[in-house]
Amino acid sequence: MRCFFLKRGASKKGLNQVEWVISLSIFVIYLIWFFVIVRPSLYNSQTTDTFKDNLRDEIEEYASFDVKRIPVKIISSIKDDDVGFVIDGMYEEESNMYLEGRYFDIFDDKLIFLKDVNATDEMIDVISSYENYTKDSPYYDFHASESSFRTSNMIVEINNGIIRDVDYRSEDLVLDQNIYSKGESIDSWEKMNQKSEISSSYKIIHQIFNLTTILFAENTKIYNSWCITEGDSSKLVYDLGEFDSYYSDYYNNRIFTDDEDRCDSMIRDFVSFYNDDIKSSLTFVFDKNVTVNVCNKNTSQISISFTANKDVDFWTIIHRESYQRGIELKKAYRIIKGKTITVSGISRIRLLDLLNSDYTQLKQRFNYPDAREFRIVARNIFGNATLEVGATPYDLATVKSEELGIAMLDKYGNIKDFNIYLQRW
Repeated sequence: MRCFFLKRGASKKGLNQVEWVISLSIFVIYLIWFFVIVRPSLYNSQTTDTFKDNLRDEIEEYASFDVKRIPVKIISSIKDDDVGFVIDGMYEEESNMYLEGRYFDIFDDKLIFLKDVNATDEMIDVISSYENYTKDSPYYDFHASESSFRTSNMIVEINNGIIRDVDYRSEDLVLDQNIYSKGESIDSWEKMNQKSEISSSYKIIHQIFNLTTILFAENTKIYNSWCITEGDSSKLVYDLGEFDSYYSDYYNNRIFTDDEDRCDSMIRDFVSFYNDDIKSSLTFVFDKNVTVNVCNKNTSQISISFTANKDVDFWTIIHRESYQRGIELKKAYRIIKGKTITVSGISRIRLLDLLNSDYTQLKQRFNYPDAREFRIVARNIFGNATLEVGATPYDLATVKSEELGIAMLDKYGNIKDFNIYLQRW
């Protein structure tokens, strides 16, 4: 009888093979379990979060915009109608600015408007954004051209961009205006002029100075902005009509006489010329102290000149009463411009444009898988309308719905919280 014997180690090798087969089977089962059950749930969760994040990023990148609001405080101590105001430092396009629906003009980065004042403090907002705004179109009876301006019993003659004559109720108050630098008269410069529904603006541009003059409809106030572009102490001189006296303060005032040839120099921000019979008066109000010279030769040659080594704004005001009225008008109106406040949010118009995009392009934009679909639904953004973009779920699709909260911002700076509904399957 032939006998067979197992070699040493053979039993152990067989057991190892069986264990390897069992381990492989367990590993295959694990892979099947992971890819069929675990991975889809992880993928769905990651896809959901990524999709929401991508959608939010795309909306914010494409549809967000800023609205800037500049608060302006108007301080008035008297009641008056159609007062002319100027706010400097406005660099936006006129069509992209809004001032409570009222008409305004932009000239030389200055916002020009008319407003009634009621002896109270008021707040108004200058609003700007990329969107366009509408404003009133008022009618005022005045005439303006490159060479003249007429309104409210006042006639102003303009020559070469500067005032040459001011006539009020047939009285000549200003006879001429001249500019000097280092003792020499200057009369050559570039000039520009702009007429609007409420004002006429003039500017001369020289290498060492700029002078802007703004005349308002229904006003006898003239705004002037004197800018020294190279730090040169230029001099602006007004030759005046006949006045009896001038007043600046308790120490700087006098009556003009026939037998004197005199100049008074002072550092002041206010000078008023007037007559004893209370005809028309002419008052100069500066936004800072300047060196003022009041000169007269007899009573027929009166002039006021001032020099400044930095920019100065000043008003030339014509009124019917004496210097006391001029003092009242000096303090009558004042503007305080606040800091710009920027508000960010989602634009309805840009969001509408996004929701009207091609669905295939949106999927590519959101980096969304080709094998999966989504739908975006926005309700009541424009009235009661419902806006939708995306695919339509098939009958047996398992649709997951989610909400995305956004801040909707209108062009006036008003914010409204809003929800966009996301569907994916």
